[in-house]
Amino acid sequence: MINAKGEFLYSCAEIGYALGINPNTIRAGAKRLFGNSYKMQFTVQEAQRIKAYFDSVSPEQEELRIKLLFDALGVTEKDINALTKTYEQKLGI
Repeated sequence: MINAKGEFLYSCAEIGYALGINPNTIRAGAKRLFGNSYKMQFTVQEAQRIKAYFDSVSPEQEELRIKLLFDALGVTEKDINALTKTYEQKLGI
Protein backbone atom coordinates (compact mmCIF):
# COMPACT_ATOMS: atom_id res chain seq x y z
CA MET A 1 0.00 0.00 0.00
CA ILE A 2 1.11 3.58 -0.60
CA ASN A 3 0.16 6.54 1.59
CA ALA A 4 -0.70 10.07 0.46
CA LYS A 5 2.99 11.06 0.51
CA GLY A 6 3.87 8.26 -1.92
CA GLU A 7 5.65 6.16 0.73
CA PHE A 8 5.25 2.41 0.81
CA LEU A 9 3.49 1.09 3.89
CA TYR A 10 4.24 -2.28 5.47
CA SER A 11 2.04 -4.36 7.74
CA CYS A 12 3.04 -5.97 11.03
CA ALA A 13 3.03 -9.33 9.23
CA GLU A 14 5.46 -8.12 6.56
CA ILE A 15 7.82 -6.56 9.09
CA GLY A 16 7.56 -9.64 11.30
CA TYR A 17 8.34 -11.94 8.37
CA ALA A 18 11.38 -9.86 7.40
CA LEU A 19 12.72 -9.84 10.98
CA GLY A 20 11.69 -13.39 11.87
CA ILE A 21 9.45 -12.14 14.68
CA ASN A 22 5.79 -12.93 15.35
CA PRO A 23 3.53 -10.16 13.91
CA ASN A 24 1.82 -9.85 17.29
CA THR A 25 5.20 -9.06 18.85
CA ILE A 26 5.76 -6.41 16.17
CA ARG A 27 2.34 -4.96 17.00
CA ALA A 28 3.21 -4.87 20.73
CA GLY A 29 6.55 -3.19 20.04
CA ALA A 30 4.90 -0.64 17.75
CA LYS A 31 2.31 0.06 20.43
CA ARG A 32 5.14 0.69 22.89
CA LEU A 33 6.93 3.03 20.46
CA PHE A 34 4.04 4.88 18.86
CA GLY A 35 1.36 4.79 21.57
CA ASN A 36 -2.03 3.17 21.73
CA SER A 37 -3.12 4.18 18.25
CA TYR A 38 -4.43 1.34 16.13
CA LYS A 39 -1.78 1.91 13.50
CA MET A 40 -1.20 -1.31 11.58
CA GLN A 41 0.89 -0.07 8.66
CA PHE A 42 4.29 1.56 8.87
CA THR A 43 6.68 3.46 6.64
CA VAL A 44 10.24 2.24 6.10
CA GLN A 45 11.55 4.69 8.72
CA GLU A 46 9.01 3.47 11.27
CA ALA A 47 9.88 -0.15 10.46
CA GLN A 48 13.56 0.67 11.04
CA ARG A 49 12.65 2.21 14.39
CA ILE A 50 10.73 -0.96 15.34
CA LYS A 51 13.75 -3.07 14.37
CA ALA A 52 16.06 -0.84 16.44
CA TYR A 53 13.70 -1.23 19.40
CA PHE A 54 13.83 -5.02 19.22
CA ASP A 55 17.61 -4.95 18.78
CA SER A 56 17.85 -2.85 21.94
CA VAL A 57 15.96 -5.37 24.07
CA SER A 58 18.37 -8.21 23.33
CA PRO A 59 19.79 -9.93 26.45
CA GLU A 60 23.22 -8.46 25.78
CA GLN A 61 21.91 -4.92 25.47
CA GLU A 62 19.69 -5.37 28.53
CA GLU A 63 22.67 -6.56 30.57
CA LEU A 64 24.68 -3.53 29.45
CA ARG A 65 21.80 -1.19 30.26
CA ILE A 66 21.44 -2.59 33.80
CA LYS A 67 25.22 -2.51 34.34
CA LEU A 68 25.30 1.18 33.38
CA LEU A 69 22.49 1.86 35.85
CA PHE A 70 24.38 0.07 38.65
CA ASP A 71 27.55 1.98 37.79
CA ALA A 72 25.67 5.31 37.76
CA LEU A 73 24.12 4.56 41.16
CA GLY A 74 27.39 3.33 42.62
CA VAL A 75 26.04 -0.15 43.36
CA THR A 76 28.87 -2.65 43.90
CA GLU A 77 28.98 -6.43 43.47
CA LYS A 78 28.83 -6.71 47.26
CA ASP A 79 25.59 -4.68 47.32
CA ILE A 80 24.11 -6.87 44.60
CA ASN A 81 24.91 -10.05 46.53
CA ALA A 82 23.37 -8.59 49.70
CA LEU A 83 20.23 -7.58 47.83
CA THR A 84 19.98 -11.01 46.23
CA LYS A 85 20.36 -12.74 49.59
CA THR A 86 17.69 -10.54 51.19
CA TYR A 87 15.32 -11.18 48.28
CA GLU A 88 15.86 -14.94 48.47
CA GLN A 89 15.20 -14.91 52.23
CA LYS A 90 11.89 -13.10 51.69
CA LEU A 91 10.88 -15.69 49.10
CA GLY A 92 12.06 -18.56 51.25
CA ILE A 93 14.41 -19.93 48.63
